[in-house]
Amino acid sequence: AYFIISAIHLILSRKHISNHRKRRSLYSTLIVMRDHPFINRRPREFDETITLLSQNTFFLVNRPGPTVFIISTSPDITFKVTIGNIQNCSCGEGLKAKKLCVHILFVMLRVLQIEDTNPLAWQLSLTDD
Repeated sequence: AYFIISAIHLILSRKHISNHRKRRSLYSTLIVMRDHPFINRRPREFDETITLLSQNTFFLVNRPGPTVFIISTSPDITFKVTIGNIQNCSCGEGLKAKKLCVHILFVMLRVLQIEDTNPLAWQLSLTDD
């Protein structure tokens, strides 16, 4: 996969694609692919998960990497949340229902402080663009 991305980058960086904006757009189209499509409207179940978030207590226990978070709901129960192209939590609840679980929502809204009105808050997949 790295070789393919490097080859595409090399081709797109050539001078024959002179317009920077055109080159950037083409590069983004080829490289940035979401595992889940962008969700424009706030999903109905998002509000239900926010309610669940406000009714429970969560703690950030550890941050082993820039996109990995260890969340605790009690002293002996922890969940690993990974933010990125695939929003993932070790609880498995959100993945089964193709929605964000309360643990991922905790990271997005409380730890990363994204407003609940921001479309990034309810995306199942995040990219750099």
